Amino acid sequence: MNKIRSVRSLTPEELKNIKQHMKTAKDSQSRTRAHAIWLSHQGYRVDEIAKILDRHRNAVVSWFERFESQGLVGLQDQPRSGRRPRAGSEFQNH
Repeated sequence: MNKIRSVRSLTPEELKNIKQHMKTAKDSQSRTRAHAIWLSHQGYRVDEIAKILDRHRNAVVSWFERFESQGLVGLQDQPRSGRRPRAGSEFQNH
């Protein structure tokens, strides 16, 4: 499988949604991933994006692949294995 070096050209609607996601997403990781998509759209290369966001280039490529296959939903955190938090959602949101 070829690694994606940049995202495809975004439609005006996709670009609007990415910008909004960068500002309003609840978790910082999702905002960072949206920022990477926006930077790619602006013409930055994977290595440049990785340096700007202080992430490994493989992570950036993975985000591109997830965005290409799933859209904005692909930028959200995926479920992970491990113990579930003991605190209720009220406590976690503070």
